[in-house]
Amino acid sequence: MTLDMERFDPSNLTLLETLDMCEAAGIETAELPSLLGTVGGSQITGRAARFLYAFGWTIAKRADPSLTFEEVQTWRMNITGKMNPAAVERNRKRAIATINAASTLGVSPREAEKATLAEIAAAKQARKRKR
Repeated sequence: MTLDMERFDPSNLTLLETLDMCEAAGIETAELPSLLGTVGGSQITGRAARFLYAFGWTIAKRADPSLTFEEVQTWRMNITGKMNPAAVERNRKRAIATINAASTLGVSPREAEKATLAEIAAAKQARKRKR
């Protein structure tokens, strides 16, 4: 298994994937940022290695839901690249904009992504008039 950290964005994990990954690795979700910071360094602790395997398992389960964490731990893992903080920040801002639009429109985030800027502005204006 190869984990390309340059292409990885933790914000693309679902809530359930994150919870499953943390449970499998035996870590708290609050520990994720510090563990992610160790990736790409030459000294990966046992705790970070277990996290990386849990992360790999989480991603691999998308293609094969029958995979177990125990099975994935037997795989050889190659880690390449380093996380791109600018891409992570860009995606964080996009997520905020999507949720704000969904709230303004009263629709799901997936529906809000399809809305035009004119529709969002009109909905915002209509809400202001209602107040």
